Amino acid sequence: MAAIVGAVAALSLTLPQAFDFDTVFRPVVWAWLRGQAVYSVGSTAYSFLNPPWTLPLLLPFALPPVGIGRALLLVFNVAVVLLSLRGRRRRRASILLTILSLPCGALLWNGQLEGFALLGIGLGFWALSCRSPWALSAALVLMGTKPQEATLVALLLLWHARGWHWREWLKVAALPAGAAVFSCASFGLDWVGAIGGASVGYAGDWVNVSWPWRFLGPSVPLLAVAWSAAVAALALRFTVRRPLSLYTLGVIVTANTLASPYVATHHLVVPLVMAWPWLLDRNLPLALVVYLTTLSPLLREGGDQTLNWLDFLFPLALMVSLLSVRRWVRPKEIPCD
Repeated sequence: MAAIVGAVAALSLTLPQAFDFDTVFRPVVWAWLRGQAVYSVGSTAYSFLNPPWTLPLLLPFALPPVGIGRALLLVFNVAVVLLSLRGRRRRRASILLTILSLPCGALLWNGQLEGFALLGIGLGFWALSCRSPWALSAALVLMGTKPQEATLVALLLLWHARGWHWREWLKVAALPAGAAVFSCASFGLDWVGAIGGASVGYAGDWVNVSWPWRFLGPSVPLLAVAWSAAVAALALRFTVRRPLSLYTLGVIVTANTLASPYVATHHLVVPLVMAWPWLLDRNLPLALVVYLTTLSPLLREGGDQTLNWLDFLFPLALMVSLLSVRRWVRPKEIPCD
């Protein structure tokens, strides 16, 4: 605990501005507390594009002075990444390469919230293994802060809980229902339109790296929808027919990124943490080749953000590799998940 306090104190004095935290998340929490407007329906820059139940979760980071809040969020994100990589066979290599990766750098530099989604995915996986309804309920709320990153994951976890007793299902539904009541009571349905605007306007113009939605969404939206629906359906069909494991979790996380209508560079830290280490443990050369695709942001070091569509190569390469390794390696050569 003393080390954490010391790290937060030191970081609070040295960290530069975290763009998303300083210009979006912290101001919007204070706007909410003051009774001011939180959502700008549409897609203008600096919009808050997360569900309303994210606001209470941000209080520990937004209430302290800005430097301390920024440091707390960075420590939280790093801690969740480290926790998510526990138990990996090549844990040190996974940690080093993940923390030094450009998607993780974007997460920490911008002050983003992937820590909530990662914590929810890990907690949900643990809840299924330990049959803990309340843990799964909390996991669904955490994953719901980033629906573009974890919707398919939530569906897979719920599928594997389908045999639970109805009383357990009441517990699973309790926290998401409370979050929904809070959201609708506080904001009506305006927040749905605000989140829906993430894939158009300023986000769709150059931030969105999802090829179908960036290049087809504005002109042929039906094809973009068909892509997302097909990826989601095929991934769910593939994973529900297999036992829940770190492998199927990695496949569904990666598929969620491929199917999402809105993907930014920091979103890629989710498959990087939850799926790529499985590949690293089983095929080191292939995993390193896939890792090289995370270096695509270096190609726009000069500021040309139109090249950020290359970031989508990472989830594509990762999915192909996950499927090929599982298919061609004999089961006895694949350590138990």
